[in-house]
Amino acid sequence: MTIRLQDTKEFYHEEADKSLEKCQAAGYQPLFMPQLVDVRINGQDWHCEHIEFITPSIKATGKTKQGNKIVVYAHVPTSVATPKAIKKKNSLSKQSIYGSAAHLSQKEFQGLVDRDGLTDAEGNRIVWVVDHAVLAAAPFCGIPLDQALKHPQTIPFLGGEERAKRYLKEHARAYATDKISIWYTKDENRKDSPLAHLLKLGGSLFGSNHSDCGGMFLGAKNFRSASNEEQWYKIRIRRMIRVEEDYQQEIEESIIVKADSPKRVRLYGEALNNWGSQLKKIEALKDGPIDPNKSISLVGEDFRKSLAKVGFSKKSIEEKIAGIRRAAEREMIRVQENIGGLEVFLKEL
Repeated sequence: MTIRLQDTKEFYHEEADKSLEKCQAAGYQPLFMPQLVDVRINGQDWHCEHIEFITPSIKATGKTKQGNKIVVYAHVPTSVATPKAIKKKNSLSKQSIYGSAAHLSQKEFQGLVDRDGLTDAEGNRIVWVVDHAVLAAAPFCGIPLDQALKHPQTIPFLGGEERAKRYLKEHARAYATDKISIWYTKDENRKDSPLAHLLKLGGSLFGSNHSDCGGMFLGAKNFRSASNEEQWYKIRIRRMIRVEEDYQQEIEESIIVKADSPKRVRLYGEALNNWGSQLKKIEALKDGPIDPNKSISLVGEDFRKSLAKVGFSKKSIEEKIAGIRRAAEREMIRVQENIGGLEVFLKEL
């Protein structure tokens, strides 16, 4: 959705955690990087070099459960983008613990990795995974604008290729330049604990934010942000139940689910459809169930668990495919036998 400039407000304090507190206390939501970029593209007066905005979007570096070192760019709510977490991070920074980065738990980091490719309600991608070696080998500081789109940080940082193209064009116009500075930290020679930085945008793309130096958030009202990405849905299905030994009855049921992507709801519905139920309808709900325990979560790492509840695991899928193939082979043999019988008659005619 388009955010109007009159719906936004700047919140600044010498301490970044206080900036975010002021924003939230006033009833505003801090813009994630893609929304901030859209505001700038749509005409905000932002040509002054000193105007920089911090966002709740993050760049996180760590190792996956397979041991691969990667970087995640995520425009979704995380534990490090809260006033309390920023204050704690700034305290640790002054003690030279983790440098300018915030600590992220391995569980939360892996959860972001598993959401690679996640899209919001409007179909915009909001989570990217980049190979750490690729980013570490990339140049930084003054990058020619005609080469900036190829930089591994540009597209995930700004929130998509088309948005990045438009932003770079506006950057060139506003700053009267043919270059853009792209900053990031490699976060090397650290412990295995994942490290995260809030993304900041000014005359540069800051993937290494020193929020202990103070900062400004741009907030908006009446804005459906990534923090509202989770939506309740009702999935209506029909299935057969055994009433007596030789009698089955068709019944209709509704399943309430919470999902962070309509795509996941459809995939879950297809899983049910392929597992003995007939998918009838999927509809979005304004509110969730009174008892959340009677719903199913399709959010993040819960997705696999939810599929497992209907027997949809890797092993069960492989067995299902094998069963379908066996049935197809039997049917093909029967078809060939029928064709063979007809061909015998055909020769006699």
